[in-house]
Amino acid sequence: PFFFLCPDLERVYRQRTGATIPVEEHFGFADRMIGFLAGRHENPPDWAAFHPTPLAPGTTFNNYGVAHEPGGAEARHMTRMRHPLATADSLEQLQAYPWPDFSNLDTDSLQRRAEEIAAAGLLPEAHMACTVWETAWYIRGMEQLMLDMAMDDPKATFLLDIVTNHACRRAIAYARAGAEHIHLGDDVGTQHGLMMSTTMYREWLKPRLARVI
Repeated sequence: PFFFLCPDLERVYRQRTGATIPVEEHFGFADRMIGFLAGRHENPPDWAAFHPTPLAPGTTFNNYGVAHEPGGAEARHMTRMRHPLATADSLEQLQAYPWPDFSNLDTDSLQRRAEEIAAAGLLPEAHMACTVWETAWYIRGMEQLMLDMAMDDPKATFLLDIVTNHACRRAIAYARAGAEHIHLGDDVGTQHGLMMSTTMYREWLKPRLARVI
């Protein structure tokens, strides 16, 4: 078993336990992360240009240009997500987008970390949650991507394919670096079942996740 703590709960953990070691050591987790791989941009794009709505001060961007706007104190670590391709209305716009490069990923440091973890009798692992579906809708927006899928729009095929290809490259790199366990995950459900029909899931998402596996 394992879990992650948000910053507030990290403080609570330290206050209640008096621990000065990471939570995974305190609770004796059997696995450890070897690190994280992200695609590169030779020249970082001006991500704000892909967000027509003004962004709040302190906004950060991931390597796909997804914006995370900070909220007030009540929001704590939570942010408001902005989707850079939410208003794209042509396949050409997606094709011209500055996608990160996942070729020739440098895994030397990950391999060293995996060897250290294994030597300590623990399981080297890598995390790839938000594997296909979540990564894609973060970029396009959930409602818009679902509309694209329902209309069999080539934009949905292109976006899901490129995200799947990136996930496959990461999985291969993690495995070669020595990860014995790779976590995959996409929130495609609600409290009552899938958030889409099983037909749509089986057509659009299941085969792509199978490729990653």
